[in-house]
Amino acid sequence: MDADPRVLADFARRLAGEVGQPHRSRGAALLARQALESALDLHWRRRAPGLGECSMRTQLICLPEFSADPELAGRVSFVWWALSRVCHHHPSELPPSERELAELLDVVDDLVGTVV
Repeated sequence: MDADPRVLADFARRLAGEVGQPHRSRGAALLARQALESALDLHWRRRAPGLGECSMRTQLICLPEFSADPELAGRVSFVWWALSRVCHHHPSELPPSERELAELLDVVDDLVGTVV
């Protein structure tokens, strides 16, 4: 992924600030997940070339071993799964609240800040 994770995270944050309709919060979640994945791609290029070609599950399992902050690695894993759940729309599920989305975006910002 060649997208700048800072740009994606910033756009996700701006879109999340306009939450009021379910498609906006889901769109912000999708952009946040793309920012997270793009930041991980940069991380793997520097720390463990080739690992970025593995499945996201494998990358998230390996992240604490290749991270300066294992606690952040655990939060990143949780947030990736949470954002993925939000991105897959199910009619019986509500979109995340503005606060929930902001908390997920905070972790994405933390990751982007350490990688970029």
